[in-house]
Amino acid sequence: MSKLLEKPLDPGHTIQGILRLLSQLCGLNCGRVSLPNEVTGVVEVKYHYGLWGEDVTRGRYDVGANEGVTGRVMRTGVTGLVPDVSDDPVFVQRIAEKAGVASDARLAFIAVPIMESGTPIGVLSAQREASQDRSFNFDISLLRVASAMIGQVLRIDSFVAEQTHNLRQENQSLKNTLTAGEMVNNSVAHGIIGTSPALFEAVKQANQVADTDAPVLLKGESGTGKEKFARMIHQQSSRREQPFISINCSAVPMELQEAELFGYRKGSFSGATASKAGKVQLADGGTLFLDEIGDMPLTLQAKLLRTIQEKRVDPIGATESESVDFRLICATHAPLAEMVNQGAFRLDLFYRINVVPIELPVLRNRDGDIRRIALHHLNELNHAYDRNAVLSHDALALLEEYAWPGNVRQLVNVLERATVMTASGTIDAGLIRYILGNESAVQVPGAVAADEKDGWSASDLSQIGEQVAATRADSGIRRYEWVRQEEARAIRDALAQTSGNRTKAAEMLNLTVRQLRYRISKLDLDKRAAG
Repeated sequence: MSKLLEKPLDPGHTIQGILRLLSQLCGLNCGRVSLPNEVTGVVEVKYHYGLWGEDVTRGRYDVGANEGVTGRVMRTGVTGLVPDVSDDPVFVQRIAEKAGVASDARLAFIAVPIMESGTPIGVLSAQREASQDRSFNFDISLLRVASAMIGQVLRIDSFVAEQTHNLRQENQSLKNTLTAGEMVNNSVAHGIIGTSPALFEAVKQANQVADTDAPVLLKGESGTGKEKFARMIHQQSSRREQPFISINCSAVPMELQEAELFGYRKGSFSGATASKAGKVQLADGGTLFLDEIGDMPLTLQAKLLRTIQEKRVDPIGATESESVDFRLICATHAPLAEMVNQGAFRLDLFYRINVVPIELPVLRNRDGDIRRIALHHLNELNHAYDRNAVLSHDALALLEEYAWPGNVRQLVNVLERATVMTASGTIDAGLIRYILGNESAVQVPGAVAADEKDGWSASDLSQIGEQVAATRADSGIRRYEWVRQEEARAIRDALAQTSGNRTKAAEMLNLTVRQLRYRISKLDLDKRAAG
């Protein structure tokens, strides 16, 4: 039996080999190792020698109900001996195998516990003819030695299984980490900066569908990087070596959109002195990106739908259609579903382009990304303008506080102005206030509510322009406070109601946790509470 343990670990082969030796050399027949079911806890035959399939399936013992000798040994850890199974009320005759045994022969049953750290983990049992000229003590001692060996096999197997499970989990975690890192690196390569959960989810969805021909609809506010996402999807697809053709439906006059999109033939209209291929034909084999598709007129939507369905295009003035093969990516900031309900957008086209909708997060919801984006673009601007501008700590804090209704596009615009306007080489908080004060004259549709939600009302911005001159001339005169003193009472009340839970308090105040933390710091509420 010890030689079996020297061989490569195979619990089934090793344990069955031990049971075979007990049977062939010692007459301890029908050996079986019973172990508790991991789910039900019922003790079942796991390994055996000399039993038939039906016998094995019947070998189930409820430990809680103290069922049978096997169940009792498992519960108590005490060896069980039945000198004659036919004359014992405890023994449950489910597996006793009498094949090859005289009809009048008496069978004895021996069961010993398989122990681990003083606790039974299983039961080793066997049967023998009671009339054998050998004491039961010898067989019990032999079975105890065998159970110790079997226990060692089970422990090693359990350890290996546990370590294998842990390694698989670690490998999967590492794989996920590498995948996440690859996604971040890939998005950075396409100008998509950030590691916030909201951005990562959008990048993950884009990568999942990139190498398919499924139409994608990118949804999000202006300046969230829809074209960058479209180009990233194209570069991750099998069409990456083919053209990426982009057209902004809102930038092309309505009367010219058909010619721009589908092309025309020479002489098809006044001024058509030569034939011209449209964006659809130019995208053949590659990707066609239709930005702001919500601005496409209904008459043109019908023609686009036919092109998508039939993979054929009809240039203006052509007598025959042309075959085209392209992957379609659309983008919009408009609520297309509402436009469909209002009859401003075709329902059938909506279903065609809305196969994989991806919501691009607004900058104000990308916690932690504003700093990364600002530093990245400041470095690019320094190279472009041959400057060496740096952002002060307070300036960065102000950028992170602002709601950015124009999203990344607006942030880059502010940084560009700051880079060329700074005289000292340091972009300080005063300069950022001045630039954002000028921004108050621009009202982005639907963005005011978002600004107010994040703590920047329109009145805040309008005051900046009036106060910035004094602020920049003398930092000690009329210093503008981005966080108003009157907010202190509301913040204290919210913290009191939530027992100091800043996350819940921020929700009550309609702020982000970052904004609440910033206000607590600026208003010295921590110090006041401590005092």
